[in-house]
Amino acid sequence: MPQGDSVKSLSRFTVSNGEPGVLTLRERIAALMQKHSLTHIRFGLEATGCYSSHLARYLESVLDFAPYEHSVYVFNPSLIKAFKKTHFLDVTWSESLAALQRLTRTRYHIVQNLARETNFLLTNLFLKFSSYATGSFGKKTSANSLAVMQEFASVEDIIEMSVDDLLVFVVQCGKNRFDNPQEVAKALQKAARSSYRLPKAMSDSVNLAMASNIRIIRSLQEQAKSLQKAIEEHLAPSRRRSRPCQELA
Repeated sequence: MPQGDSVKSLSRFTVSNGEPGVLTLRERIAALMQKHSLTHIRFGLEATGCYSSHLARYLESVLDFAPYEHSVYVFNPSLIKAFKKTHFLDVTWSESLAALQRLTRTRYHIVQNLARETNFLLTNLFLKFSSYATGSFGKKTSANSLAVMQEFASVEDIIEMSVDDLLVFVVQCGKNRFDNPQEVAKALQKAARSSYRLPKAMSDSVNLAMASNIRIIRSLQEQAKSLQKAIEEHLAPSRRRSRPCQELA
């Protein structure tokens, strides 16, 4: 469509969503620019996830539209109504933004899975160790907490263990980070005494389910941590650029 209020399109055509189709698109656009003596190209794309990412990248930085200037805009369909009212829409596509989007969406996906796995783990934890929540390990999916869940086959094992041996375990699994490991050991043993008892057949099944669940949680935690680091590294250049302005303010 030409610039201005005209609603009449200069041309309508369809190409495939692949490299041959995009090359055809470039040729058609170049021909229209020359035919109608235009100078600037504005590409507007609907944000359709992976289906628009290749096209946006090719239009922005792979294809050559010289001598014509060109801009690429990717927008959410829900913004169209507001755009029609305000005639303003500025969502410029960039490789950096697209890369960041992949990282944040993947991390969100991982965190959602982690929450689901954690909730499932807590249902089995209540069967195995119903009073565990009254212990002193804080977050149930911390490294220390998961170590306790895996180390002991049943609450009876904790009850029968001497406080000294349990203290050694708490210090080791907590990497000596607890302010008062002896109190933690006593609280853990007290919670074990007040918990329900499971028959062995049920206990074996629960332990197997929890072991599988914990392996998945640890893997997801590591992936979330790795993605968070990648996101921070991706944002670091923009933070460095904005710092002088902040200092001036």
